[in-house]
Amino acid sequence: MASHHTMKMTMKLNRAKARTSLTNTYPHTYPHFSKHHLILVVLSAQLESSGDISPNKLVVNRPVSWCRNLVLAIALMVTCVGQADARKVSRVIIDPGHGGKDKGANRGTVYEKDLALKVAFLVEKMLKAKGMPVTMTRRSDQYISLRGRADIANRYSNAIFISIHFNAHTGTRLNGVETYYHSELGQKLAAHVHLRMLSQLQPRNGNTRQRKDLGVLKATRCPAILVECGYISNPDERKKCITSDYHQKCAQAIVDGIWAYKTYN
Repeated sequence: MASHHTMKMTMKLNRAKARTSLTNTYPHTYPHFSKHHLILVVLSAQLESSGDISPNKLVVNRPVSWCRNLVLAIALMVTCVGQADARKVSRVIIDPGHGGKDKGANRGTVYEKDLALKVAFLVEKMLKAKGMPVTMTRRSDQYISLRGRADIANRYSNAIFISIHFNAHTGTRLNGVETYYHSELGQKLAAHVHLRMLSQLQPRNGNTRQRKDLGVLKATRCPAILVECGYISNPDERKKCITSDYHQKCAQAIVDGIWAYKTYN
């Protein structure tokens, strides 16, 4: 049997190894690691006081699984603190990105415009099952200008606008989900939807970001966001993006995010 002194030394060494392993994973962010400190730092970086995920403070892209799940759980609980019916949302405008002559991104026979429409139909079905009125900017492989999409949304009072897209890059390494908003009106909506995308899909976190250059968001007067559901330029992620299971998870995340935005502060 090991002596008491030997057992104490072994425990110290194990703790030191754990600290070394985690600080090697996050060498610049966590020089003095503790489990509670990691949770608080990641959560504070991910969630600003507004409930948004900071666009410029992406601290951990691939945290260890226990940390990722715990941070997501806490973040989801934080965004669900508030009074019922905190926001009046009378209609959701679903915008499947691109269409017709505007193919969006593509790799081989995989076209962004087709994937976006598939997810959009699922979102519509789920929202209608909850009794929420829905307007689709397109229901087929049809070209609609960015201004035309915004005009559809601007017809309605108390509406929110969700533009659904899939991402691509000139390289093949980038992956993950990203959610964009133009003004503060869309900031919390982006946070609610993005957190649930992370929870459903377990992707790399591309974060929420304010984008002033996206015409479809800029011209829309109601709370508006653009969700990038994954990179079809990444071969591994593309295999997921074309599956019905992935579409279902994307749609469920978007619907859950909309409902949380509608229900909670």
